[in-house]
Amino acid sequence: MNVTKDKNDSRPLSVSITDKGLARLEEASPIWSQMQEKIENGVGKEKYDNLLEMHNTLQKSIGNER
Repeated sequence: MNVTKDKNDSRPLSVSITDKGLARLEEASPIWSQMQEKIENGVGKEKYDNLLEMHNTLQKSIGNER
């Protein structure tokens, strides 16, 4: 990860991913997808969707809206 100040951006920092970080992300993505599928299949689609909805509700309630 690179953290720098961008001359053309009023925000204080600009964060970008390095080539090494991108390679790690590409390596991890299939594993992440497999685990997401395993969890969804394990608890069922409806419960999984409810979990994600609750997570989003909790984020909003503490002011971390995305």
